[in-house]
Amino acid sequence: MYIDPANSVTNVWQSCADCEGGKYSAASGASFCAECSAGQYAAPKSKNCIACPAGTYAARSGVSACRECLPGAYAAGAGASAWTLCPPGRFAEAPRASACALCPAGVFSDGHGVALASACRPCGSGRYAAAGSITRTVREGAATAGRDLHERVHNVGCGD
Repeated sequence: MYIDPANSVTNVWQSCADCEGGKYSAASGASFCAECSAGQYAAPKSKNCIACPAGTYAARSGVSACRECLPGAYAAGAGASAWTLCPPGRFAEAPRASACALCPAGVFSDGHGVALASACRPCGSGRYAAAGSITRTVREGAATAGRDLHERVHNVGCGD
């Protein structure tokens, strides 16, 4: 609450107003409500700001609630002012993710912001991918009389 300096002392109780959502007043007798910073929020009548919990964010100052991260994105710690897309090889299916899960073994992902485990692409027959793979490795080579097998590695998804 704050005291409106335009009103007389006799009306002090009538001149106090509640701080709006996104603003706070920590001290008695304050003449204004301060705005919470990005990454924080405050409900109406707050005495302090609260850091957005992991999996949520507040991109601007003065908000009364944090926004949830959408599937395919995350906010790792408390007090985030932005979300981050899941990197290749990872996904986040649920909203409010604080981390992205690894694509399971046998599948890979080379894109950012994958929202479903099923969007991690499977390796073909005779190939493999460890959990969290972002590429597959294809080995090509030919053995000829008197020569060793030569291998060339391509980053295209799963290994042999």
